[in-house]
Amino acid sequence: LDAIVLECLAKEVSERYQSVAEIAKELRRYKRESSRQHASRVTASRVAPRLSGLHQQEPQAQPQRSAMGIGKMIPWLMAGIFVCVSAVIGYFHFSEVVPVQPELRLTILPPDKTSLIVLGGGSLEISPNGQLVVFAAQDSSGKTSLWIRPLREEHPRQLPGTDGAVYPFWSPESRTVAFFAGGKLKKIDIVGGSPLTICNAPSGRGGTWNKDGLIVAALDQSSGLSMVPAVGGEPKLWTRLDSTLKENTHRWPSFLPDGKHVLFYVRVGGGAISTEGDAVYVASLDSSSKTLVTHVNSNVVYAAGYLYFIRERTLMAQTFDLATFTLKDVPFSLAENISYDAQFNRAIFSVANNGAIAFQAGASLVGSSIAWFNRDGKQTGAVGSAGRIFDLRLSPDGTRLAIDLLDQKSQNTDIWVYDLQRIIKTRLTFDLEVDRIPVWSPDGQYVYFTSHRDGPWNIYRKKSDGTGREEAFFKSDKSKRATDWSMDGKNIIFSQKTAKSDDDVYSVSVGDSMKAEGLVVSDFDKDAPKISPDMRWLTYSSNESGKYEVYVEPFHTQGGKANILVQTGKWQVSLSGGGSPVWRRDGKEIFYLTEDNKLMVTAIKSSNVTFEVGETKQLFATNFIPSYFPYDVSADGQKIIALVTEGDNSPTPVTIVMNWQQRQKARE
Repeated sequence: LDAIVLECLAKEVSERYQSVAEIAKELRRYKRESSRQHASRVTASRVAPRLSGLHQQEPQAQPQRSAMGIGKMIPWLMAGIFVCVSAVIGYFHFSEVVPVQPELRLTILPPDKTSLIVLGGGSLEISPNGQLVVFAAQDSSGKTSLWIRPLREEHPRQLPGTDGAVYPFWSPESRTVAFFAGGKLKKIDIVGGSPLTICNAPSGRGGTWNKDGLIVAALDQSSGLSMVPAVGGEPKLWTRLDSTLKENTHRWPSFLPDGKHVLFYVRVGGGAISTEGDAVYVASLDSSSKTLVTHVNSNVVYAAGYLYFIRERTLMAQTFDLATFTLKDVPFSLAENISYDAQFNRAIFSVANNGAIAFQAGASLVGSSIAWFNRDGKQTGAVGSAGRIFDLRLSPDGTRLAIDLLDQKSQNTDIWVYDLQRIIKTRLTFDLEVDRIPVWSPDGQYVYFTSHRDGPWNIYRKKSDGTGREEAFFKSDKSKRATDWSMDGKNIIFSQKTAKSDDDVYSVSVGDSMKAEGLVVSDFDKDAPKISPDMRWLTYSSNESGKYEVYVEPFHTQGGKANILVQTGKWQVSLSGGGSPVWRRDGKEIFYLTEDNKLMVTAIKSSNVTFEVGETKQLFATNFIPSYFPYDVSADGQKIIALVTEGDNSPTPVTIVMNWQQRQKARE
């Protein structure tokens, strides 16, 4: 019994019994051994000779009484053991002297011949139970897919059917992963099976999943948050952008533990622009009104009593009151040099319910640079210095380049024009609001652009030589962006958000009533529409097949002649996914980018009345930045000018940190 009690009282946790079942087993063993010992003594006394003259009673009577007495003591001994064990448990549970669990750190390397994703703020999530990590990795061919790494195992495994997946997030029970791919929100069971589509998601920016089977997600990069059942269905818009505050996106949602309130990031400035209005809010599912939590410029998450956020690439934690949704005490740092993409306002970190942290450090995108390539992918020249450039377009004569550039001094994005012969850039717009996506007029005299200076994103213009004032060209209550101008100067093509989809294709005839006319309107998302040089065909990308593909169909407007003469129909140009189509100036080729960032080209045969898709070839794998117009093509199609990634884009490992709370409590 002494041995049993002493083991219960052992100072080191590993030296104690690890369960009550072990103690019970030891007590039963003690009882059996005690009974055998007592029986042995009783038997021996019965065969012993009498001790004459000393006792009148039978000599075996005393041992029998001893055995009976010990048998009666067993329940009391067991009760004593129970009291001792309870005292030990109570002591370590309720006293301030708690056994300190050591802080643990684990490094996860990317699978062989792959690298972890850095662009877009990465795609990394630790499971709610803190036992698994899901991440996106890219192989040498540029193909991206999701991988699962159990923390207790050495090697990750690939999730099938997750090509092109980004921004994964977990179900509450840590068994299913949702993700964005091919213009859809999908999910996959990690123990097996194929991905299932939940709903359309043209350009997802994060999601979160509660215990009631409801998902809140940013299905588009420039809209509010939507609610959709995890089993699939029609999404319902939940939060709406506040035009009075000039909000342009709600993204990176995260459920609080009650499953009824959601934290999410609200951006007022443009991509990579930090403004005072950028902040994290909290809102209840039964209300669209939101409450300010704190001003930050990145994603946040709550876990185990703390709110986690990024401040100057340092991961911070601060006590968060769930009753009042307010921050308390002083924030403290957990890790430095966290990977962060300012264009997407996202840092690469994730936190489990128990406070285990997963993050990626050491990689930071500082911007993009402009480079020339030939059709073999060899870089043949550069234009200017690196900066935060998002889109570019060559002028009709190929001598100038319009870009949208973040100015570090003003912290605003404006339109600039490069003289490609002298490599000198000139600022074209000066408004305090964001100006994006330049489009040249056919004669090169004007640059059209998109701005939200009056609320929704509308179309403005300014003379390309810098003279005159910036003026509104086409405004409405719906957000839109100009993408092309017909060669005869009569029609501006633009994408516009509608009730049926996030983007449909519209046209405005220059000089008349300026009434928008729908060209391609459907339940699916369309992007980057362009008119062929002969003005008879319209190309665009759409996710109607389940992933984005490049299509061509006849271009026509009301009263126009093109639709009367040309062949009717619709043709798919891309082979297996594609976007950002660009026509060669003579209309003989269409260039496009695949989901894994390869530049492709398709031969086109067309006449006044017919259209035919020819051979498609891969030109080269690119490191073009993700944007509306990351590249353009010279008139003869032999040179490509593009925006390429600048900064530390090396494959850095994932770090897991557990039990850091004990260290923090010791500091306090």
